[in-house]
Amino acid sequence: MTTSQPSADAEHALVGNPKSWRPISPSAYRRGKKELERFQRRQQTALAEGRTRDAKKIGRLIERSWDVRRYIAIEECRRYNRRALAQRGNEDEPKPQPDFVAPDWCNALHRDQIAAFDRLAQDHEEELRRGEIVIERDIVLVGDGAPGRGAMRRKKATDALALAERLNPRNAPLITVPTHQERHDRYTVFPVPKGKTFRPMHAFGMFDRVRQKLLSHAYGGVLATSQSSYSGKGRGGHRAAVDRVAEIMTDPAIRCVGILDLENFYPSIEREWVKTNLPVPPRHITSTALLEDRNEPFGELMADLTGMARTRARLKGVGHGQHGLSYIYAYYLQLTSLAGLPQGAATSTAIANHVIATILKDVELPAGIDIVNVADDFAVLGPSYAAVDAAIENLRETFASHPSGRFVMHRSSTQTLAAGFEFLGMKFRRKKDIVTVEPDDGCKRRGRLRILNAVLSVAEGKTESSHLRKAVAATTAAFGDWRAKHNWVWRLVHDLTARSPSFQNDIADVLGDLRTAATEELTVFCQGGETAGVNQVQS
Repeated sequence: MTTSQPSADAEHALVGNPKSWRPISPSAYRRGKKELERFQRRQQTALAEGRTRDAKKIGRLIERSWDVRRYIAIEECRRYNRRALAQRGNEDEPKPQPDFVAPDWCNALHRDQIAAFDRLAQDHEEELRRGEIVIERDIVLVGDGAPGRGAMRRKKATDALALAERLNPRNAPLITVPTHQERHDRYTVFPVPKGKTFRPMHAFGMFDRVRQKLLSHAYGGVLATSQSSYSGKGRGGHRAAVDRVAEIMTDPAIRCVGILDLENFYPSIEREWVKTNLPVPPRHITSTALLEDRNEPFGELMADLTGMARTRARLKGVGHGQHGLSYIYAYYLQLTSLAGLPQGAATSTAIANHVIATILKDVELPAGIDIVNVADDFAVLGPSYAAVDAAIENLRETFASHPSGRFVMHRSSTQTLAAGFEFLGMKFRRKKDIVTVEPDDGCKRRGRLRILNAVLSVAEGKTESSHLRKAVAATTAAFGDWRAKHNWVWRLVHDLTARSPSFQNDIADVLGDLRTAATEELTVFCQGGETAGVNQVQS
């Protein structure tokens, strides 16, 4: 283990360079990366040999290694600088204005509630600042606009070193005085619409992200994973899950499928179960993964002395015009953000995969059943209606009764593969032993919107044609192995730009590459005798 302290050679130059993006002190950067990889190989070897205690010890070595901490801090600073450089390219673009402007004196409450909370604060000798409210005896800061970011200052080598020196997964940073640094140590909670309600999303600052990544690198390897799950690290994600479903469908013995979805999966996870059952130090889980800052020593002291604790949460995106913020809305947003795993944290995915893997071990499945899982979506494939229905009922009962949370699984009706089904944004169907996979309507709609926004941005001069190229690449990647994806994208871009020959000249390189890919795609189809559903490429 390398325990050397920061050296002077790493305290100059930028983390990222606008031209080359070379990291600060390349030798130190490479040394930290190699040391992390070496530790993780040792950890995986220990786990493969059943030495769980040794694997946990190696996790502690990763957590305490100065080179690893500096490497993670540099990586985060480089990512931040890329965003800063991208923002600098759009300096002429007007910044969005907040939809709520706080008056000179407002605690985000109605006037008749301000006096009551002022008296409460005076009774406990705790003065509420502007924009703060009390929710369940916690002092919470409420922002005055939609979530966003201001001007981004490029990070330097000294910023990365300061991050590495402050890292401590056991304790959250203190916010005792209204300083500039306090704003960096807060994290933001904002609502994202989902159906008729919303889900609380968390946006973390650089320091919190580095703490979470350090915890993931140190102990992510000892968390349980399932062979049926594809959302974990190194499992391939969405693309691997789609390929696996298509592979299972090639088996003639598989005839039926059922789709399940976990309702409010992250908020339904029991925090106490996470603290006591994960092979991670409980203090790390409490402070870094669950962000329970009230349980920090300073938070406990404040609660004991004043009856209230000042949290690091900052609520945003709950404005209602010029009439202030709805206290009930902010109250609901804060409480839902404290339930289960925080969505947006770097540690939440690995913990959620551990919960799913733990539950799947207890599920008894009939013979011939295959399960494919990504996040909270499940596909159950089997040889018959009875086998699939039995597996689905076992899954629902096991998830509902497991102590890790009160999970509710919604299911669709079991159907045959010949009838087709939708899963993970793709349409699957097997007809005459031929498996077809193509994007569903929602996936095509998202791809159409992505390309439309990119075309408008390039046409208005806000971005270069490379932005459209990236949108095209993202859309074709989302379409997976669909045999007509390049033709579909080429037709869309061609139709959007057909009325502006001058604009077509500006993006001639993108159109040329798309046309070549679409022509090659069509040639392959024609050689295979399969041209159905493919848009013809026009000259």
